[in-house]
Amino acid sequence: MALWFGIIGGMLGLGLIYLGWRLRQQQRGIIDFQLTYHKTMTPAQIQHSRRFFFQTEVKKSSIYRRLHMGVQVGRWGSYGLLALIVVQQIGLWQPDEQPVMATLCWLGLLVTLTGRNLCQWQLNRQLYASVQIAQTPEHVDLMMTPMHFTQSFLRLQLWSIGTLATLMLTLAVASGTETLPDDYLGGLLDGLGWQSTSSRVMPRASSSSSQESDIDDDDDAQDDAEQTTTRSSESQTKVKKVYTSAAYVRSLPVKSQRYLTRQDRVGLISMYYLVLNHYDYNGIANNPTVKYAYHVVKNIKPLTIVVTSTEAKRKFYYLTQIDKQNHVRVYRFKNQTPSALHGLVPAYQEYPKSKVKMGQLIKAYYSDQDGAYHRTMWAMEPSTDWTS
Repeated sequence: MALWFGIIGGMLGLGLIYLGWRLRQQQRGIIDFQLTYHKTMTPAQIQHSRRFFFQTEVKKSSIYRRLHMGVQVGRWGSYGLLALIVVQQIGLWQPDEQPVMATLCWLGLLVTLTGRNLCQWQLNRQLYASVQIAQTPEHVDLMMTPMHFTQSFLRLQLWSIGTLATLMLTLAVASGTETLPDDYLGGLLDGLGWQSTSSRVMPRASSSSSQESDIDDDDDAQDDAEQTTTRSSESQTKVKKVYTSAAYVRSLPVKSQRYLTRQDRVGLISMYYLVLNHYDYNGIANNPTVKYAYHVVKNIKPLTIVVTSTEAKRKFYYLTQIDKQNHVRVYRFKNQTPSALHGLVPAYQEYPKSKVKMGQLIKAYYSDQDGAYHRTMWAMEPSTDWTS
């Protein structure tokens, strides 16, 4: 499904670029028409004069002013919703119902942008109707616009409005179906070398051997054929991504590992939990004053595990479920008062788009060497099972 959304979004994006180019050509055609009759003026002067005339006409008419007000409200509303989407994606704002909020933002952007563009189209239609000419008279002033230019311009604008609305609807549906990654923008910025505010707490990748030992060594056959400097650079990039971007972890190929114990699995999920919260990937391992334990909740399917700690203010850390297909989901607790699962744990909800394959967690974090994963895994002590 993600592929189809990508194809549709790409086609709509290309369509918008083409329509924008056509609209620019139409405006250029109008200017060229005026230059035929006003040879002493420059294109910029003609464009400025026409813009000034239309602005004056808007001020004269109450109908035009209302349409112009609709354009401004839609524009600033779109800016506000776009800002909400950006701050949500880079981690500055993380509401409790993040997937729902993201979908509502995209739908709101669809409504405000479409409303703004329709008001602008209606305003243009009325303004151009007052200056269009069917046949060229002997005297042509700067406002006169041939009818075929006006009709073509308005038709292209309608196509642009429809294409943009379809693109916004596609993004809203992709967000609602969790096809659009929750941190796709943060991952993109990380890839360009910029760290979002929510991920700046993560330590920068080091070239020291102690940090490089935290990443997988499963690609030895390829790495041995490459130069040492290239291998070091790729290792650092991989360290940064698997410890800062949950979307990147979910994009990794699946890797299998024999004799994976339950403690190993909890250790892997705990590493992923740190990434979901933008915590330091050594956050659990570097806190010797706190002890952690995991409990299997019986009588519940799929396999449900609760991680707890000895922290006074935070006994319940997170809940995770692993189904028969080895798909993992991670849930956060809304508070620390047990009320769910017959009073075993507090109320909980899933992290946005947390679903990941166990094989992807193995690919991202599993290692036989000492490092962040090993220290986190050993910090997870098995404890008594709970019965719901």
